[in-house]
Parts: sequence; C-alpha cells; structure tokens
Amino acid sequence: MVSIPVYATSSLVLSGNSIPDTLVITEDSNATDEKGPLMTHVIRLQNNGPSFIGPSSIEILWPIRLQDGKTLMNVTGVTMDTGMPCTFTPRINRDSSKQNNVTTFIDDVSNSTIYTLWADCASLPECVAIRCPLASLATGADSAILISVQSRLWHDTVFAEDASFLHFIEILSSASVTVNGTVYPGIPYSPHPTATPLEIQTEVRVQYEKQRTIIKTTPIWIYIVSSLGGLLILIIFIAILYKVKFFQRKQISQEQRELLTERRKSVRRSKAEAPSPDDMEVSPLQRDGSVAGLIQE
Repeated sequence: MVSIPVYATSSLVLSGNSIPDTLVITEDSNATDEKGPLMTHVIRLQNNGPSFIGPSSIEILWPIRLQDGKTLMNVTGVTMDTGMPCTFTPRINRDSSKQNNVTTFIDDVSNSTIYTLWADCASLPECVAIRCPLASLATGADSAILISVQSRLWHDTVFAEDASFLHFIEILSSASVTVNGTVYPGIPYSPHPTATPLEIQTEVRVQYEKQRTIIKTTPIWIYIVSSLGGLLILIIFIAILYKVKFFQRKQISQEQRELLTERRKSVRRSKAEAPSPDDMEVSPLQRDGSVAGLIQE
C-alpha cells in the first residue's frame, strides 16, 4: 500500500500602511497633555488560496519603551473588522543594547549632523505583543482581514532634555501570521511558511521651539551654474545669428542703384505727360446729357 501525504496549503499575503506616513510632533511649552499626535498602522491579511485556513492568529509587535525606561509610545486601541478582540502581552527584549539605537548622517544642505532614533522591537528593551485570533479565513480579496492599531507618542519623552538633539524618530511595527489548522477534517496544514512577516514604518519629524531646526536653502552653486548656463545659451544664439549674417545689412550695387533711379524718373515723366480732365474732348452724347440736365432743371 502506498501512502501519500495530503496537506492543505494557501498563499497568505500580509500588507499594511501607516496613517500618516510622516508625522510632525511640535514642542509646545503651553501644552498640558503629555501625549502627542495619533498614528495608526493598518495591517491587512489576504488568503490567495487555494485552500481555506482554519484557526490562526496575527501577532503585531509594537515598540513602547526606551533603554532608559521612559515610555515612548502608548497604544490607545486595536480594532479588527471581524469584531473579535485582541489581547496584549508585554514582550521583554533581554538582548537589546543598553544604548538607544541612534544613527547619524551629514545633511548636504545645512552641513550639519542629523540624529535619528530607530524605535523597533529588535533594538528596544520592551514592546507589546498584540495577538488577534482568527477562526478561519476564506480565499479572495473580499474575505481579507483588516486590523488597525492606534498609538500616540509620549510628548514628554520626545522633548526631554536628554533627547533634545533628535531630528527624526523612525517607528517600526511588525506583523506575522501563524496558521494552526485547516477547515478540512483530517487534513493538516502545510508546515511550510505561509506569509512573509510585515514591517510598517512611520517617520516622525521632531520640531522644537527654541532648538535649532533644519532650514533647507538653495545652495549658491545652483545659482552660479544656472547663470553660466543661461549665458552660454545666449552666446550660442548670438553666434548662430552672426553665422547666418543676421547683423549684416544687404548692400545695393551701383548698377542696381542707377536702375532704381531711372525707374523713379520714368514714373514721374509718365505722370507729367498724362492729359488733364479739362483738356479732354467732350463727346456729343455728354453734351446732350448736359443739355437734358439743364432742361430738366
């Protein structure tokens, strides 16, 4: 007897986006709320088949705390369009560095050092694991699952004195899916990976009231190159006009000048020799017409 293993398999696609893509947080000395602006990460799971999937779960990792113990973000809500509730579990990263993951680069315009804090669960010491269960998932776009995670930056942490050098904060969340079974009795699910983990990024621009900000001005070399380019085009245009003798007036030869003079004299003589109306002979018909006109009068 030949035994052939049978598995149910499907192609799962995780996608998502940040709302907004870029967030601006502004220092306000008059603000009383320690929480900053709202950001939302939307995760979408679609089953492209061929099989339906059974009990499954989507896990979302969300960064919440920095190396010094300060709260960076606060999750304010999670919603799933199936209506099923999601659970929250703290996730401690004992392998994280003792220093915040800050990178630098030199801005070409201002020639200053730009500091960026990377906030992700691979580098921060504490995250929250959000687990959203699924009973099953059919195939097709109409059956796709949407999960929205809302969170706010901790205003006091971003604008703390020891963080006043930051220009950008990159917030990264990640999502993965685990399939635990199928909807087909007695048929196991394929043990192979079903979906590539998803990572969603939000760029946060930090603006201070008194600290320096990046002012991007147009470099002087752009004006110099533009002026030289315009001058070069003008010189080429003038050279082309000179090449086609645009600036040279056409000279009339002596023979042509004498011919024009003779033609002018001929026209004057013709006008002088033409008879005047008083010298023209009046025909009998014209005379009769004149008499008839007098009789009518």
